[in-house]
Amino acid sequence: MTEKIEDVVKARMYARQQLIDGWDQDIINEGCIIIIGVGALRIL
Repeated sequence: MTEKIEDVVKARMYARQQLIDGWDQDIINEGCIIIIGVGALRIL
């Protein structure tokens, strides 16, 4: 069976969902990030 390149790339993008126990993509999609203490980022 031949696989399309797009299908292989898509499978690799979402491979973490099968590899990490407890991974819930819906939680990731609904989440947000807050960066507090921007001064520490300036050093980098």
